[in-house]
Amino acid sequence: MKLTSIFESMFLLTSAALQIGSSPSEKLPDVTVTSGGEPSCTMSDEQLAQLKKRVKKILSAGIDKGFGDFPINRAKLLSKMASQFLTEKTICQALTAQSGATEQTHNEIREKYNGDCLSQKDAWEKGVVAKRLPLETSCPESYDWPNSPFYNEVETCEDVTAAIDSEGLPATMYVSDMEPSAVQSYLAKPAVASLYTKYANSGPIVCASGSNSQVAFHKIFVSKALPTLDYIMGEIRGSNWSAWNLLRTCTDENGNKYSAADLMFNFGMRVMAPITVEIDGHEATNTLIISSVAAAGTGTIGKIVPSLLSYRRFIAAEYAKSVLLEAKSNGWDIE
Repeated sequence: MKLTSIFESMFLLTSAALQIGSSPSEKLPDVTVTSGGEPSCTMSDEQLAQLKKRVKKILSAGIDKGFGDFPINRAKLLSKMASQFLTEKTICQALTAQSGATEQTHNEIREKYNGDCLSQKDAWEKGVVAKRLPLETSCPESYDWPNSPFYNEVETCEDVTAAIDSEGLPATMYVSDMEPSAVQSYLAKPAVASLYTKYANSGPIVCASGSNSQVAFHKIFVSKALPTLDYIMGEIRGSNWSAWNLLRTCTDENGNKYSAADLMFNFGMRVMAPITVEIDGHEATNTLIISSVAAAGTGTIGKIVPSLLSYRRFIAAEYAKSVLLEAKSNGWDIE
């Protein structure tokens, strides 16, 4: 072999090695955002597929824990939630729309929407995607409905399915620029765990609390014309998800016993899924927050609080929660 051939071969091998070493398989961000006058937001089909796969695993865990004792087809709910929320359009809207809150106004905004309503359209413009997801009921063959700790005034599965809103399960999605662990820790407070609203007393009364669970008695303000709403809620937390359900009674550390029967049921869940966002060339981990709740009142409470009011109150509370996280992230004074 000629000397020049040996040098050429060495050069080609070295070049190939350098190319392999300098071009590692880089993990693309889930979404790319360019800020400015008109922010742009793009995702490839591959990026969206990867994000969907990751988020659906967390959603599946949240749905199973949050709605495990609720007579619905949970697999269908997971499919519907993924198809309605995990799209380029919805994710980009949640990422780029402005909440409208500032350091000077965020406390006032939260105070307003803690006890107010917000339409689906107005929430969309503020970066909160709201949907009503049709449910497919599925009654188990054997379940002790009268003695279940998660229901009040229920004798049969049909009592529950009749109370399920025909328009579907309320659900919302928004984005926080905090990481999932920080979001989950901050939203673990009893006053914001399931709903974020005005209380008719000084706030939730904690009956039990552990590292990954809590039980609290809630007395919330509905409106001047309507009575207060009492309920007891147990919440559990897992990896990037939290779930809650109704309880009939609880006892605090001082031995005081609380009971509440205003709600027939109160199931819900929240997932906090990581989403990698590249903004103007800088990559960061944000959190995609998806929440849903199924609740119905007993007796006169169920007739007094109309479905639309409940849905719009839920949207308003989730918007207020998004502003709360925004304030926390920005270091604004929270009152």
